[in-house]
Amino acid sequence: MYVILEAILVGFFCILLYTGLQWIKSFILLLFVLGFLKHSIGYLSGLESLYCNYGKACRTQVCHNQSFRKVAYTQHLMLESFLEGITFVFVGILLYSILKYKLGAIFLIGVVLHLLSEWMGIHTMFCQQNCRNIVFS
Repeated sequence: MYVILEAILVGFFCILLYTGLQWIKSFILLLFVLGFLKHSIGYLSGLESLYCNYGKACRTQVCHNQSFRKVAYTQHLMLESFLEGITFVFVGILLYSILKYKLGAIFLIGVVLHLLSEWMGIHTMFCQQNCRNIVFS
């Protein structure tokens, strides 16, 4: 997939999650839960495994095996989801202070964090930790 298209899809995924979380009144808590769930649901649904199978960051890693998600889940999910929640809070506050439009800020959080993760090598690190030596066809 193309990085920009992936980022836009992540932005829409964040909006989709937000629609179910609108009942959370505190914007900071909403951002944390949104980031935490985005990462957790990405793991559990298999969306994160797309990086290993199709993403630019992981072209040399292939993992067509459902057990990939179980390994990643048991070893890293809670910590990574917590860190993503914290990141959503900081980036979300910054974007919302600029835009003053909650839905636009939430979309851009997904887009911006996805692009930053790609450019900073976080997606490559994800693949190295979760897809290395797991090659199945």
